[in-house]
Amino acid sequence: MIFIKDLQGRYLMVNKQFYKSLGIDEESEVVGKTDFDFFPKEKAKFFREMDQKAIDMKKLIAFEEVVKEEDQPMVFLTSKFPLFDADGEIYATCGIATDISEQKRQQEQLENQAEELQMTNEILSRQQVQLKKNQKQLMAANEELESFSYSVSHDLRAPLRALEGFSKLLITNYKDTLDERGQNWLNFINNNAIKMDELINDILSFSRISRSDITKREFDMDALVREVVNEEKKNYKNNKININISKLRPAHGDQKALRQVWVNLISNAFKYSSKKDEIKIDIDSKDLGESIQYTITDEGAGFDQEFADKLFSVFQRLHKEEDFAGTGVGLAITKKIIDKHHGKISATSKRGKGTTFSFTLPKD
Repeated sequence: MIFIKDLQGRYLMVNKQFYKSLGIDEESEVVGKTDFDFFPKEKAKFFREMDQKAIDMKKLIAFEEVVKEEDQPMVFLTSKFPLFDADGEIYATCGIATDISEQKRQQEQLENQAEELQMTNEILSRQQVQLKKNQKQLMAANEELESFSYSVSHDLRAPLRALEGFSKLLITNYKDTLDERGQNWLNFINNNAIKMDELINDILSFSRISRSDITKREFDMDALVREVVNEEKKNYKNNKININISKLRPAHGDQKALRQVWVNLISNAFKYSSKKDEIKIDIDSKDLGESIQYTITDEGAGFDQEFADKLFSVFQRLHKEEDFAGTGVGLAITKKIIDKHHGKISATSKRGKGTTFSFTLPKD
């Protein structure tokens, strides 16, 4: 359910899913009204407080809410964020509510199964057979939850791409019909739909990496890295570029997965160096005995070293979106691939001075 309200809490726009959930047949019956016209006083007051919180904080907030308190309550994950005009002033709030009732029910089922497993452990000496049975059940439940999470991310793409496509059509075909504010709204919707699609793609990639097996063999790491660098150069034709690649030692691992590692690290090095006078990057390798260490160093924006522990977590970013675009998933994928190779990855940096990423791969 998607909706936009003005600063007084009056609905400006709602999608079909929203007004149908209220038992209303037309959007016009919602526009101009407030939550107090459709919900109990306390719930409407809560919704209004969340609107104001997003306005006061000037950023996205997210929370869970029970919309229908019946035998089977519907639980929604709701995100609200302010909309800014061309002058940077907030003129409305936008909300997106997603039904996570089934996910909550599965979560409750998993918690119940975990409790059963704990009870089984307490009487392990007398119920060893039962314990093994419960372990199999828990494994199946975890696989089901992982599959469910993958399906949710995958199924979100169809309505999201419809939102992106039709907003783009409106921008293209009705540009002269809309005033500047309307065009800004549509551009905002289109840009955020594209960003969410990128985020879902990264989530799906992270899920695939987590689920997939790796096939190790020896391959030419030097050729792979030079190929990735040459591809990335095409995105920065207007920048002065200075790339120094020492002859890299061969690697023993999954070539396709490790290519993704280099794509993430090299694209980051270019991106975070793009605002400097020159994109300068050094790439080399070192024999550590039982493993090979690969290193990439740039002289870009860098970050505060104290936050390095957050760097490889999903959705963690150390720079503002308006400064450098990104979803915060790429380095999490990178670490997952290195972990599956039984290697290690680390980063050292200084704000404004650049960053060095190093990862190791076992020889055997």
